[in-house]
Amino acid sequence: KTQAGAYRRKLESLMVNVDGFGLLPELYYVAKESVDAERKAPKSQKRVANENVPLVWAQSLYVTGLLLDEGYITKDDLDPLVMRRRSRRFTKSQIALVVLAENDDIKQHLAKHGVIAESLADINPVKLISAPHLVQAYSQVGANDTMGLTGRPARRLQSLATSQTYTINGTHCLCLSWLQSEQNGYRSFDTKLTTQNLERELAHIHNHWLSQEVAVFTWMVDQRFCETPGAVEFFDALWQLQLRSQHEHVGYASANLALRAGRDNALYLPNLCLTPFQTRSRELSDYAPKLTREHLIDDVAPLLDAEDDTGLYQAINNLMQGRALDANINNETVNCGGHTRLKDLIKTIYFKAQIKNYWLSARACFAILGHTHIDLGDALTMLAARHLSISIGAKSTNRITLTQAKLNAEIYEDISKVTESALEHTLIQEMLAAIGGLMRTHPDLFKGLGSIQLHNLLHLCCKQDDGEPLTLEGLGAQPPSHILNKIEGILESQRQLFSLGVTQSYNNKRASYSGIANSDAEAAHAIDTDWFEWRVERGLITNFDEDFLLEIWQSLSHAKYIVFGGKDMQDFTLDCELVRSSMTPGEASFAQHIDQLTHHIHPAYFKSAAIETLYGFTHYCSNNPEVFFEQPVVIAQIVEAAAQKLIDERGSEACETRNVDTLLQESPAVLQTYVAKVIAEMAAGNQL
Repeated sequence: KTQAGAYRRKLESLMVNVDGFGLLPELYYVAKESVDAERKAPKSQKRVANENVPLVWAQSLYVTGLLLDEGYITKDDLDPLVMRRRSRRFTKSQIALVVLAENDDIKQHLAKHGVIAESLADINPVKLISAPHLVQAYSQVGANDTMGLTGRPARRLQSLATSQTYTINGTHCLCLSWLQSEQNGYRSFDTKLTTQNLERELAHIHNHWLSQEVAVFTWMVDQRFCETPGAVEFFDALWQLQLRSQHEHVGYASANLALRAGRDNALYLPNLCLTPFQTRSRELSDYAPKLTREHLIDDVAPLLDAEDDTGLYQAINNLMQGRALDANINNETVNCGGHTRLKDLIKTIYFKAQIKNYWLSARACFAILGHTHIDLGDALTMLAARHLSISIGAKSTNRITLTQAKLNAEIYEDISKVTESALEHTLIQEMLAAIGGLMRTHPDLFKGLGSIQLHNLLHLCCKQDDGEPLTLEGLGAQPPSHILNKIEGILESQRQLFSLGVTQSYNNKRASYSGIANSDAEAAHAIDTDWFEWRVERGLITNFDEDFLLEIWQSLSHAKYIVFGGKDMQDFTLDCELVRSSMTPGEASFAQHIDQLTHHIHPAYFKSAAIETLYGFTHYCSNNPEVFFEQPVVIAQIVEAAAQKLIDERGSEACETRNVDTLLQESPAVLQTYVAKVIAEMAAGNQL
């Protein structure tokens, strides 16, 4: 009660009086003409409330707290279900795995592989809907045209929503997993990726399911998937899950059993036209436009006759030269007056490429047809919520930062501006979607990351395990599961090895990178490693973990300014006193500020060296608590001075290699040694 009263008084002291009511503004700011004076004497200038008064969210929380403080309501009034005391630690969640077949033939096919499945006819009158169908239904919940109210925004629903059962206008419905929402995606034909995603989603549901009822995970198999290479391995995974041989919390359930045991939601939506899945028997040819080869021009023959992925990819590129998707490829001499669009042919080739796992050709067709992965917008929203910015563009002059407010079509256009080929376009899309998925299922991989440059990540993905480079076409020929695992491995490596050879304050004892097995700089120095290449890769994706950020914060009391650009580049200068007075080491804004100051440093190997130098500075300040640097600490100049000192002490003869390049070919232990010497000279008064 006492603590609540203290916070109440603090909030009320910040209120703005409007018509006799105390309202909470969004923020206070210092007037532009007073900024310089504020910097010289923090907290000396008047704070002015901005125009967003009241900030509705803050005012609502204040009013709620006021009602509690005055005794008008109780905690149980706010939370009658006592959700505040629930925890998944005490919920032994169980997952009912319902496998459905599009028709009886597929049901029998699954039975041959041990998978117990029901056809859509078997579960009647229960209906099957997709996650987009459910989004459509929820868009009408709460909608009222008379009052001008809309329903739920048309955002994608994920596993915790699709794992519930629904009674919509009296019809019992099961909902497919959101993983099966994408209609035009080639990724669903990668059975290894599908198996991985299935396992990850089941783990995600198990970890976050709070309800006492069973979670219902529904999966449907159609004819296309049965024809995909590797489908047998996926069927085996389903079989193992149904037997509970892999996870005791996942097991087989029929549709009717799942309905009785699941958490049901009753929705009455009189304006909803529900379109559930129907039993269908289709041939593979039914999934793509039907074309008669004899009616097409001779130029399409290489596409239809291609015997491998590379040949098909080349044929696609050759045919697309100078042609639009609406171009007529009808052979007038054979089929006079007919019209066959090039787009229909590309759709047919795209389907063929998916079924045969021709990943290079499938990715090219995906971009040519203007498709986008359904989860791009959600991925950006997820990343923005975790304060992680995403930028695209191989060159700094055309770099674009993707924001969370963009639609998939807008993201497609942005990617088109900075990519040179359909293949590159699709790979950038795929990596963005993969990062969003990993952020949801493996958030620890992103700890300490403030930004990711997707073209840098693409460069890392194009490096094979043996260190040899891979062409863009070579990467495009790999299955989506390979790229996802590659990205996960890169992020894990960067997370574990950020400070390898730089500091022992991180827990990298299990790390392994380029033959290095620990984080000790002296031990790493004894290993034959290409340190220049090590810095190139480490600089492409940089990581600031909590310990390093705390050390940076503590070093700010030892300097006035730290400069990450040129000496006069104000945009990349850290005002130590201002930052210490306006931020704390643990808040996201401080981590973002450091990331923004270092993000521009180029090339990647110099960025890595600059961050190593920053660590050297924090380490020196920690060991010398009385030191204070009156002049700006210019990181780039410290690196250059350390390089010159290395050359002077070794007596190296003049050569074509720059001094800095010579230093960057040395181990982190050597770089730290010379950085420490330069900083010591600065502290003694020999300012750079």
